[in-house]
Amino acid sequence: MNLTLKFFSSVGRTHSRCNFKLLQNALLHTEQHAPPSEKSRSIFEGIASARFPRFTADLLTAPANPSDIRIHPNGLIFYPPEHYRNLLDRAIPTWRLVPMTSISFTPNTLSREYALVVDDNRFVASARGEASRREGVGAAQMLRDVEESAIARTCKDLGVWSELWDPVFCKAWRDKWAVRCWGVKYGLDGKEIVKVVWKLRGGAVMDPWKEKTGLPPPP
Repeated sequence: MNLTLKFFSSVGRTHSRCNFKLLQNALLHTEQHAPPSEKSRSIFEGIASARFPRFTADLLTAPANPSDIRIHPNGLIFYPPEHYRNLLDRAIPTWRLVPMTSISFTPNTLSREYALVVDDNRFVASARGEASRREGVGAAQMLRDVEESAIARTCKDLGVWSELWDPVFCKAWRDKWAVRCWGVKYGLDGKEIVKVVWKLRGGAVMDPWKEKTGLPPPP
């Protein structure tokens, strides 16, 4: 059994938090034995040489639907990852995300640079996706989170839902669609952490936080 399969099997058996050292070794082993990727060809040929059709441009620059937006406990608003994929499928059916670098590791995060390409490997945008280590999250989900992060960031260059990067829009959206509450979670050391967090009005706080009741209203 190779290192990659060994890692995923161990996660499936124990459901323990992600072992970063084993994950790193598995991924490096996989990349060293992988065939040359498409990025070995120049994806920069023909860059900025053609416009998107009007239909595509209109889809990419359509305004955000406030009811589709979600909010992280820290107050940052975002569109769910599947919305970006669905939009690209409709606007640019030939889109692909191509890894441009190896995966980078820190004690608490992993990241990788990707390029968004269309048609015959033509470059559109690039961005580095990133994911943070979270209790109970395995390798497959962390790698998926890195990719989803890169998709959202490359779409930013295309003007997709650019309102989400505007602090004035973000504040107005939070005032209407979100509320603050007390949240609780447990750190890796098992200690309880209590702080003020954000959630959708009438919704629940995003994991790993849970709403904590019985306290005075947040200041």
